[in-house]
Amino acid sequence: MQSLSMSWIKSPFNSDMMRRRVESSKQRLKRIVCGSHTFFWLHVAYYGVLTIVGTMSLWWCRERNSISFLDCIFTVVSMVTTTGLTSVLLRDFNTTGLFTLMVLMLLGSSVFVSLLPIYVRRLRILRYNRALDTSNAANVSSSQLSSYNSSDCHHSRATGMSPISNHTLQIVAEVDAQSHDSGTGFGRHPHINSDPVVINIANRFNDLSDEQEVAQQSDDLRIARWLEDQALRSLSWIIPTYIVVLLTFGFLAVVWNNSFNSKEASKIRSLFDAQGINPTLAAIFMSISAFSNTGSSPLDENFVPFATSSLVLVSLTVLFLGGNTLFPPILRFIIWGLRTLKRTDDPQKDVYNFLLRYPRRCSTHLFPHMQSLWIIATVLGFNTVDLIAFCALEWKSAALAALPDRSAWIKLMDGLFQSLNTRSSGMNVLTLSTLSPSLLVLYSAMMCIAVYPVYLSRQHTRLTHTDFNQLHLFSTSDLCDPEKHKSTADGADDNRLSTQYKQLLTRDSASLFVLVFLVCTLEMRNTNSDPLNYSVFNIVFEVISAYGNVGLSLGYSCEQWQRASSNSSTSQLADECKNVSYSFSGKWSSGSKLLLICCMILGKHRSLPNDDDSTIS
Repeated sequence: MQSLSMSWIKSPFNSDMMRRRVESSKQRLKRIVCGSHTFFWLHVAYYGVLTIVGTMSLWWCRERNSISFLDCIFTVVSMVTTTGLTSVLLRDFNTTGLFTLMVLMLLGSSVFVSLLPIYVRRLRILRYNRALDTSNAANVSSSQLSSYNSSDCHHSRATGMSPISNHTLQIVAEVDAQSHDSGTGFGRHPHINSDPVVINIANRFNDLSDEQEVAQQSDDLRIARWLEDQALRSLSWIIPTYIVVLLTFGFLAVVWNNSFNSKEASKIRSLFDAQGINPTLAAIFMSISAFSNTGSSPLDENFVPFATSSLVLVSLTVLFLGGNTLFPPILRFIIWGLRTLKRTDDPQKDVYNFLLRYPRRCSTHLFPHMQSLWIIATVLGFNTVDLIAFCALEWKSAALAALPDRSAWIKLMDGLFQSLNTRSSGMNVLTLSTLSPSLLVLYSAMMCIAVYPVYLSRQHTRLTHTDFNQLHLFSTSDLCDPEKHKSTADGADDNRLSTQYKQLLTRDSASLFVLVFLVCTLEMRNTNSDPLNYSVFNIVFEVISAYGNVGLSLGYSCEQWQRASSNSSTSQLADECKNVSYSFSGKWSSGSKLLLICCMILGKHRSLPNDDDSTIS
């Protein structure tokens, strides 16, 4: 029996079957890794790894044993997703723990995450070029690329033929001489004639044999790959430099403000000493928190002590706007500025023109001129509405009456700062629970649509890989108008703003309804015993804040619990109720905290680009 079984194992049939099974498993794994949801699952895996590593580090760095493992997970997820909700006091973590939180905030910020597809695509282009070199593919010399200037393009448009055989793909390197002399304004593309760039594919290759035509197209693609690789190379140093400059600016502003001899600066320094926080570490923490739009502070009072510090509020405003909503327009402006500094015959100028001409080919956060202006307009419009509502409802309210300085300038500055934070970082310079309910309803709506301008701009200008490969089949007027150019791939999504808006709003409404229903169900006991703190609106506000990755919270108040528990004795009240300086969700049950963790992760992944987007495909 044993020999029979050994002969069966060594039989050729079994070896072939096992080999087929192994190959089948490999193919199945490849489909999972390289399937239609590759970018989404890689994005999930990235944040999952950060959460696991951060949780273990934070669990080891906690100062008090009373901090539970669930609270560590909650805090880490909140920092990684740049939400900013906290279930414990951040000063309960030691210096290493605060440093861990700073690293997590920076690695989870939208600006830093936008770098990852750029580096991955640079690596893939490098591997692809090496594969072409090993297969004896035609090479494009750097001298030819450098010699390709605007005069060649102008000649090719006038004659309808390419001036250099290796540069027939006019669309990716074309710069009109007039654009260098006229000094185009911010965000404007270089001057392009409305004639088709390639005019007619048949006429273009009339005088070429089949072999020459194939070689011509191969050269075209290599030029396109070279320009794309150089564009990605430029972004790979522009964005990190941008991050370092903004963080340095914010850090110096906070440190400089704390060094003043004013009464406000002395009060802030005394708070740092009382809570055992290093002022320099706090300045770094607050700068990273503002840039990543997390909105957390090592101080128990968040940013309320800085309510009268104009320098800090202005610098933090620059950080959280430049680190989120206004990052795409600022990035485009930087590239436009670098292009204007280059000479006409500099090949790098063609690279910057490529970035400005086809921004959605190179970065998930770089948009055309009109979409960049639209983002700026939405930021101005939404925040103007918030500021007008704040001034109309809160100008003489108790929230502003509690400020040390009640001058009109300080009120206006705090109102603007709080209004700007409702759609981004979630910092507090005022106690939100003292604001009027109508203003809180407006803030809830603004938190829900926080990602809409950038997400809708990304979807509206989405360019698939197939689209980019077929760009030479269209005229330049079509290429500059996303409405005229739709994806030719089967089953392509509708890029219209109305369609994308309806899809996102429907998905958000359904998600929020389910999450609020589940949290209200789990917190039913607390709602019955403490109806003022655990009101439905407070729960809805907290869930929307977590889903929008904003981080605003109404907190928990013992005064409201006391009003609701009029039958309780004073001693019982002192034993059962304690005011807390962290988020309202910190008082929730374990099940509700787990739901809110899922809510923050879900909100972070609701605005991802499609998998067929040319930026990541």
